[in-house]
Amino acid sequence: MNLNKLNKQEINLYLYNEPCTENFDLDEIQSYLKEKTGFNAIKRTAFVKQVEDRENFAKKLASTRIKDEEKGWDDLPPLPNEISFEKKILKNPEKRLTSVVYDGNKLAKSFLEEINQEEKNWNDVHLIYTNRLFGTHKEKDGYNLRVVIYGLPSLISTSGIVEAPKKPKKYYQNEKKRTFNHKTIDQIEEAKKKYNGKFIDYDDKRITKALKGYSLQAILNQLLGTQSCPNQKCRLHNPNLQNQVIKSQLKKPEFCKKHKKLIKKIKTK
Repeated sequence: MNLNKLNKQEINLYLYNEPCTENFDLDEIQSYLKEKTGFNAIKRTAFVKQVEDRENFAKKLASTRIKDEEKGWDDLPPLPNEISFEKKILKNPEKRLTSVVYDGNKLAKSFLEEINQEEKNWNDVHLIYTNRLFGTHKEKDGYNLRVVIYGLPSLISTSGIVEAPKKPKKYYQNEKKRTFNHKTIDQIEEAKKKYNGKFIDYDDKRITKALKGYSLQAILNQLLGTQSCPNQKCRLHNPNLQNQVIKSQLKKPEFCKKHKKLIKKIKTK
């Protein structure tokens, strides 16, 4: 959509809460997005709480699981125990889930199918905050974890911002390569203390502030096709490293000159 054709009165932002992450404040994100864009921002409870047919939804979620990070997603039917697991999680969305990784695009499609037909418009921006981990597949690299999947809807992971951007190299000194698996709990805690503050962690007090930029990215991507900014000092930058997350999302300036002008145009339109 062209900026000149953007009609603020027709745009709604639907923000779905993520209830299991301590220090995640949807009220703060709502206020931020209203302030920056002037769009109508509507808070909603966790997306999974609004799904009517949870039995069927559990099957859909189980079918999006990544079973082999090298080969990628397959279309084999989910196993009964996988469906049962998803049903338990749907009953208790306050429980953190980090042991399973999903195909991000398949997961987004499963969520899209549950959105009311009258809200499936490109003027309706759905930001679904979730603690589920998801990735996207590349033939040469296998799966890479993501913080956000852009589109209708956009998925933003409170676990992904911890796991997807790489931590300092020395944090992985005992690992030959980056994988979905981690070191022992003792090793992790020791490393966290050593590199305290140098990456976003679970229940981090900075997590809401860090996700504001990703939220804005998702909105502008859907409405204007805006891509990730190459400038690491801009909130519209999509970082690959934790130190870049801190630089782009937590430090000033908030935006590069180009995107500062864009945000101003949107707000005053």
